[in-house]
Amino acid sequence: QAPYIILVGNGPQITQKAQQLSQQSNPIPVFVKEGASEWKYQGDFFCKRYYQDPDEIQCVGSLSQRRDITGVIYLGK
Repeated sequence: QAPYIILVGNGPQITQKAQQLSQQSNPIPVFVKEGASEWKYQGDFFCKRYYQDPDEIQCVGSLSQRRDITGVIYLGK
């Protein structure tokens, strides 16, 4: 789902950074990890939506093995 969906973990700094990203009006460069030290540029993206709704988290999070998801950020070009 990367780079279009970011699963936000828990922790005060993670949540704060996710909120900052969701309020960003300028595009941000996005890279996806492809290997141990390998990142691939995907382009510049905007934050489309940021959900902290438990139903949305459960729906999207069910595709992941993670259990620490507190939010979902949707990116677009």
